[in-house]
Amino acid sequence: IDVLVHKAVSAARKYHAAGIILSGGVAANSALRLELETRSPVPVIMPRPSLCTDNGAMVAAAGFFGRNRTKPSFVEDVVPSLRLGTI
Repeated sequence: IDVLVHKAVSAARKYHAAGIILSGGVAANSALRLELETRSPVPVIMPRPSLCTDNGAMVAAAGFFGRNRTKPSFVEDVVPSLRLGTI
């Protein structure tokens, strides 16, 4: 928590940020939320904890419904070892 808060606060100061946005799964951590709000020199914007959960269920549901579509997916041949420079 200390490292995350220190980096966020340091970046906000260095770049004269108007605010800090805390989001994603880590934003559900109540100790992190409190520490960031306490130490931040700028407003901290964050959704309520119930909206900060992992999106794994959403991805699984999208995959389930996507698999059952009548039209094929635009991704037909997946090559996980493909280097970005070869695209």
